Amino acid sequence: MVAAVCRGSGRAVVLEGDAGIGKTSLLRQVRSAAGRQNIQVLSGGGEELEQRVPFAAVAHCLGVRDAADPDLAPLTRLLTKNLEEDAPAALGRMEFVITEAVVALLERRCAQGQVALLIDDLQWADAGTLLVVHRLCQAIQQLPLLVVVTRRPVPCGGIRQLADAPWTAPRHRCETGLTPATLNGGCPKVYGSCLPVLPPRSAW
Repeated sequence: MVAAVCRGSGRAVVLEGDAGIGKTSLLRQVRSAAGRQNIQVLSGGGEELEQRVPFAAVAHCLGVRDAADPDLAPLTRLLTKNLEEDAPAALGRMEFVITEAVVALLERRCAQGQVALLIDDLQWADAGTLLVVHRLCQAIQQLPLLVVVTRRPVPCGGIRQLADAPWTAPRHRCETGLTPATLNGGCPKVYGSCLPVLPPRSAW
């Protein structure tokens, strides 16, 4: 999958398995492989206590909270403004604006070179992060972008919506086989094949 992104072909992969089975170790291997190919790696994870913090996981990946990067300043302001909103209609508008801002930011990064977005423990991710991941996977065929997420097998909270999304349909997901029987001596291995490039949205 890293080689495919180096060739300019986007990929999205779901690593699913029980807690402690080796998903995070696999993600570290992907990060190392991407780094060796000079792919820009953006990594983070979902936190159980941050499920109600809008865009928390993706902000962690982008380094928004403590970044001096001027390219992130507009997104930081949007996230701050979003936390100050309390009207449902305003929150809905801000969610759309922030999602599009994150996607636009990653598109700019992809215009400069290949990018890998790695999110651990997606089952704890907030709704905003799930929406961003879904939007990126809709556009992934046009981007040199690798999206790899890990999650536990039982969807909980907003993750159920992502599990039912088109990009995680059987023909678009990676079967990792992460079970105690397939992990030899606790050493994670990649099983199955990478996801194909997504068809145009009009074909869904």
